[in-house]
Formats: sequence, C-alpha cells, structure tokens
Amino acid sequence: MSEQNDSSSLGMKATANLVMWLCQILSVTVEVFLHSGFGERYFGFKALLAVPMILLFALLHQHQNIMPLMVFLWAYIPLAIGWRIWATVRRWLKRPLPHSRYSGRPYLWWLLPRWRETTVKWLEPLLIMALGLAVRHLNQPLGAFVMYAGAGMAISVGLNIALDRNKVMDMNDAILEQTSLAEQHREMQGK
Repeated sequence: MSEQNDSSSLGMKATANLVMWLCQILSVTVEVFLHSGFGERYFGFKALLAVPMILLFALLHQHQNIMPLMVFLWAYIPLAIGWRIWATVRRWLKRPLPHSRYSGRPYLWWLLPRWRETTVKWLEPLLIMALGLAVRHLNQPLGAFVMYAGAGMAISVGLNIALDRNKVMDMNDAILEQTSLAEQHREMQGK
C-alpha cells in the first residue's frame, strides 16, 4: 500500500512539475515584452521551447490567419536572445546582478511605483488575458495564444509567490528553533 502511495505521489509531483514548466514556457513568451533586467539564467531551455510551442499552436490553427502569431514569434526570438545576451554582458561589465532566475522588472511598475513588485506581477496576467480576449476578436490564433500565455503567467506567478512564502515561513521557523536552542545552550553553560 505504501509503495502505491509513493508512486501516485511521484506521479502527482511529476504532473505538477510538468504543468509548472508549461506555464513558465507560456509566461516567458509575454514577459520578454513586459519586463527588463532579467536574471542571466532566466532565458534557459524554457525560452527555447517557447518557439516550438508557438509553432505547434500555429499548426493547430492552420486554417486561420496565423500571420500575426508568426509576427509575434519573430518579435519574441530577437528579444529573448537580446535579453539573454544583455544579462551576460551585465555580469562582464560588473554591474549589479539580480537573482540569476529573476523574471525581470515589470515596465508596468514604472506606472505604479508605490505598488509592490509582486502586486504588479499579479496584475500583469489579468491585463494580458484581457488583451488576448480583445485581440481574439481581430485574430483568433494570436488572441488565444496571448490569453493562454496570460493564464500561464498567472499560474507561474502564483506558484512562485507561494514558494517564496513557504521559504520565508521555513526561515522564520529556523530562526525560532535556533533561538530556542541558543537559550538552552546558554542555560547548559550556566550563563
């Protein structure tokens, strides 16, 4: 029974990881247009996999006008490459570096400077999905892809915020545990 639970747990974990990865691939396709100052490792394999994902999406809509989606793809490719190069050059120039997997600073944050970055990153996917819905009336393949990318971005941002919250809770727990142990150590030493 335990082995069955372990294998189903592993299956669920693998499925969750796959969904997260697909969401990150979708997310990177719009973040390249919406953010600046990416971490050096942000545009890794997922940025590369975005190209066949967009092409597959175009293939699924081959009986419709896919030209706007191809323009989107051809705009995405040089931007992703350019941001990746800039992240590497920034290190060579000894400029301040963000986290190597940082998804970039939202341009929207310049319009809302008093908001927290996480709040702006929560707002972006909603705006992207609304934009996709509007574009969908003009061009179904591009609009649908932008809506999916916005949904992927929302899931990715939400999971990253939840993971960060868990890390902060773990850090707080560790501080409390170490404080308690330090007090016990002082008592043991007779201080």
